[in-house]
Amino acid sequence: MFAAGAVTRSQLDQAQLSNDVSANDLKSAVENYKHNIDQLAVDLQNAKSNLTSSGEDLANYVVTSMMDGEIYETYKELGEAVRKNDEVALIGERGHKILQLSVDQQDIQKIKLGLEVVVKMDITGSKVYKARISKIYPNMNQNDQSFKVEAEFDEKYQFDFVHASVEANIIIGYKDNALLIPRAALQGEDMVELKGIAGNKSVKIEKGLETLEYVEVLKGVAEGDEIVIPKTD
Repeated sequence: MFAAGAVTRSQLDQAQLSNDVSANDLKSAVENYKHNIDQLAVDLQNAKSNLTSSGEDLANYVVTSMMDGEIYETYKELGEAVRKNDEVALIGERGHKILQLSVDQQDIQKIKLGLEVVVKMDITGSKVYKARISKIYPNMNQNDQSFKVEAEFDEKYQFDFVHASVEANIIIGYKDNALLIPRAALQGEDMVELKGIAGNKSVKIEKGLETLEYVEVLKGVAEGDEIVIPKTD
């Protein structure tokens, strides 16, 4: 148009200047757009980090349990401060109870997983429960020279109590027609006192299987012999 004389030099220069300014404005706008996109991405990441941190802080003020169950005991009073790793409550499954038993070091080699356990509890009287050995701990208790053993009941009994004392016999074998005497009849390791017409006498016996209440006699005493049980204070 300038060559054809349609516009003046001044008009051409003005149009060129306007074009350059528009091009610069466009370039600046694109750069600002990219900068804003990058900044928004940074702001989004910071917001996510702050949200995660806030959630973790909030979790420190919320008490949750890792399992469903029943609360048997609480260790904190209302309004008492709870610090990290503090014990707050004792929670357990109502229908799933574990027996913790102590086995003497001389007998631990006889104990195997799956062995039957006959259990009585003081709080349930003469009722007998059946359980089975489910775990044997290898570390010996140095205080009483015993090993901890766990047993689980064969059935899901609805017990409303925990930490109850039990009397448990672990069945390590069966024998028919065994001759048994009360453990209380033993004098020392393997001596018993027999009644006789000419007076009582002490005899040595050979022991077999033993429980908390009874001892099997292999030799030394026959069926029908009268055994004297020592009196206890």
